[in-house]
Amino acid sequence: MEHFFSQFSELVAGIISKAPQVEAQSEEEGMYKGLVLFSFIKGWKTFQSIFALCNKKFAEDAAILARSLFELSVNLLYISADPLPRSRLFLEYDYLQRKGILDRLTKVPDDPWAKNILDMGDPEALKVLRLQYERVKGNYPDKRYWSGKKLGEMAKEAQVEVHYTYGYRILSNLVHVSPQAIRKFLRPTGSEIEVAFESSAEDVQMVLVLSCMCFLLLLDKKNAVFKLGFDARIIQLNEEIQKTVLSGSTNKGHTTGLAIGAEGGK
Repeated sequence: MEHFFSQFSELVAGIISKAPQVEAQSEEEGMYKGLVLFSFIKGWKTFQSIFALCNKKFAEDAAILARSLFELSVNLLYISADPLPRSRLFLEYDYLQRKGILDRLTKVPDDPWAKNILDMGDPEALKVLRLQYERVKGNYPDKRYWSGKKLGEMAKEAQVEVHYTYGYRILSNLVHVSPQAIRKFLRPTGSEIEVAFESSAEDVQMVLVLSCMCFLLLLDKKNAVFKLGFDARIIQLNEEIQKTVLSGSTNKGHTTGLAIGAEGGK
């Protein structure tokens, strides 16, 4: 897998060297391009962290970041299906989240921690927050989710449902406290229990496979939106991953190909 990390590093370096300034014809277009740029930067940092943990054979900890990387790619792909209105919807959800925190704090005014935070708040800023909340709250019928959909529903619309089912959800058994997670650390061997300080090669590969696919989607989107000209290289890297990694992954038998290259991530 180090071979793939080196290829990703070279591709990222090329993208950074060619990355133009963010130019937009409208506020919404600026929001969307800003989200693409953010996803690329955040994704690269997370991707590097995943590889560092996997090199130590800490698949369980890397799985937490791999799931985060999947969530990042799903949100960007979902937004990209209707980029201008969905970018605004995503970013303005911030008002609902901050208003929710404010409401929770004001419910416990006698709590010293809550009171300290409220006292530090700028009254004018809090007034603006309340006004903005009133302006946008009608755009979110289900205030639990910015899109009104759960992650699995967004993954289905973004055509990465198989990765949600056979990657993201399976990794939850490594991430959360569960009987299966315990068996990863404590392995019965006859009358004794073996303590496993390193993850299995299979678990490490499962984490890396999902991470490679998700980050490639982010690279593809960055390349397409900013017209950087790395289409052929991204397609080639995707094909190499399919041939050398996915054929032996735990998802064998399921369709794992991605819509990569040119307008593949539109």
